[in-house]
Amino acid sequence: MVMKKALLFLFAVILVQNKVESEHSGIFSGKNLLNPFNRCYDEYGCFTTLPPFGGTLQRPTALLPQSPSTVLTRFFLYTREHRDAVEIGRQKTNLGLGTWRPDRMTRVIIHGMIENYQAPWYDQMRQAFFDTEDSNLIFVDWSKTNHFPYTQATANTQMVGAEVSLLINELIAKHGADPQLIHLIGHSLGAHAAGYAGSRIVPHVSRITGLDPAGPNFERTDPRVRLDPTDAQFVDVIHTDGQAHIQLGLGLLQPLGHVDFYPNGGLEQPQCPKMGGKIWNTIINAFDNDGFVESVLCSHLFSVYTFTDSIRNLNCSYVSVACSSMDKLTQTDECSRNPINRMGLYASPLHQGSFYLSTQSANQFPYCQHLYTVTLNVGNEKIQTTGRIQLTLQGSNQNSFSLLFDQQANMLLKANTVHTRVLSLDGSLPNVESVSISLKSTLSQMDQPIRQVVVFDIERQKSVTLCPTSDDHLKFELC
Repeated sequence: MVMKKALLFLFAVILVQNKVESEHSGIFSGKNLLNPFNRCYDEYGCFTTLPPFGGTLQRPTALLPQSPSTVLTRFFLYTREHRDAVEIGRQKTNLGLGTWRPDRMTRVIIHGMIENYQAPWYDQMRQAFFDTEDSNLIFVDWSKTNHFPYTQATANTQMVGAEVSLLINELIAKHGADPQLIHLIGHSLGAHAAGYAGSRIVPHVSRITGLDPAGPNFERTDPRVRLDPTDAQFVDVIHTDGQAHIQLGLGLLQPLGHVDFYPNGGLEQPQCPKMGGKIWNTIINAFDNDGFVESVLCSHLFSVYTFTDSIRNLNCSYVSVACSSMDKLTQTDECSRNPINRMGLYASPLHQGSFYLSTQSANQFPYCQHLYTVTLNVGNEKIQTTGRIQLTLQGSNQNSFSLLFDQQANMLLKANTVHTRVLSLDGSLPNVESVSISLKSTLSQMDQPIRQVVVFDIERQKSVTLCPTSDDHLKFELC
């Protein structure tokens, strides 16, 4: 009897909340009272907390999105002709489009939690696009309801997605917008909002880019609940903070797109705080928003920073290699000749799957590194050599880089073996002309000489072969 009364009381509370919310929004539907787990808002459609949006192992509890007037999604247009924000929207005559043009690429950018359209990275991304292209940039602001509790912000992404889809569908139907020239870009919760929008736009837009999509409440959920490949013609995703949620990872590792990129493995980024550091920085930066962003959100925002850099970095292309893990890429030769792709704006749908790459630390701009495959062909002497191999590569531009051939402690060089690794350099070597080798071995000299070195520039798809020029087989030049 007590349980029954409790359930009746809960049911009554839900009914009252639905009625108040609906009346406040000015959009009321009898469906809201018939099913307390659903809520409908005319042109926005119906929303539910029933499976798969709630009541599942991955998402046991869920809230309904707040009303359109409460979420208050706003849109700000920027163009090269008018670089100051102009608010547009369906409440304005002809959407208030001003300098928007249908023959240009339209990019719609959606922020995540506890941010707004004046976030510093919004401005940096806007400047990068205008430096390289003549486009329509629409920045979405849903900062009225993107704060705690997180579960409510999670639910509100559905309403943001609905608002974005209504705007874009009107651009297509009444203003001549071409879906092939529409690109949605979302960070964190904004990535899933972009997915919700894409699923409602007919025909599908050309592309959605997810920048470290939020993990909590989304990982391993049904594709209808999160960003997935069916939301656009091409979906690419950058994962930078995929550590387990219990370790305060804000993203996820699960592949969500046609192409998924994992810089530095995707778990966390070099020089960014790990779990203990995140907890400490949360405490000491409780009232310092900039400090909180730079420390606790360091890995999470790295996806934004690398994507922005990819827009105008003409010297480095964020080349990535198809592989199953970062360790397989850097410590074995399994992935050395696999297909490649470019992380960031110039990602391609031609090669799909999971791609890995190395970058510099989050506090070392520019972040991009250049990838090379180096192959060592060992001679036929019968003595084995074990040690650590240090390489120095020199190019025609007089640049030189020194690095370990393998990150493991020691390598075993046996007769007639071939060893290949993918190496990351902080700069470019357009034409490798020489290689020097240093072997730290338990033996006094290299008893198993290397007879040939092959260097393959992954970005330029160019290979050179180098032969020994010294009796000790430690210096090599073009054969």
